[in-house]
Amino acid sequence: MPTFYKPNNALSGNAISFSINSKTGKLYVNLVKQSGPQMFKGGKQFSISFNSTELGGLLNLIERNAPFKAYHKSDKGEVSINAAPYVKKDTEIKDGITLSVVPKGSETKFGFWFNANEARLFRSYIEFVLEHIFSAEYAEQKKQAKDRLARKEAQQKDPEDFGEVGEIAPDAEPAGQQESDDWF
Repeated sequence: MPTFYKPNNALSGNAISFSINSKTGKLYVNLVKQSGPQMFKGGKQFSISFNSTELGGLLNLIERNAPFKAYHKSDKGEVSINAAPYVKKDTEIKDGITLSVVPKGSETKFGFWFNANEARLFRSYIEFVLEHIFSAEYAEQKKQAKDRLARKEAQQKDPEDFGEVGEIAPDAEPAGQQESDDWF
């Protein structure tokens, strides 16, 4: 996903960039305040991440104009996140979406406006990110199932290496669950 830049003459513009980590299942977003004419290097920055459920909320905003709100709390502090349809001043015309990030206790508010074309790109990127998150989760589930099956086969070959008969291994399947590779 490209980085979007929105400089302005008042030097209050913003830039936004994205990165994905499919292993953590998150989209990382970096917001930067304008630091000079047509310049963002050295500007105040803030980073947040969105999980797959939050990405679904952003898709719902883009597709159905439903506002999205989230609240993050971590060791680094608290952050409120708001996203909504962008309506042009003095009109009823919706022209994209806005994203606002407000760290608690900070005087700096980070935000970005995606015009309609940029919102369409953002939607496609969110769908791409979700596909990669789901693929990574699927691959991990498949690996874990294969590992469980290998341990089970090894236990059946030499049960003495795996404790007393009837002893439950710490990572045993819960009662009622079938171990099968068929659903993969």
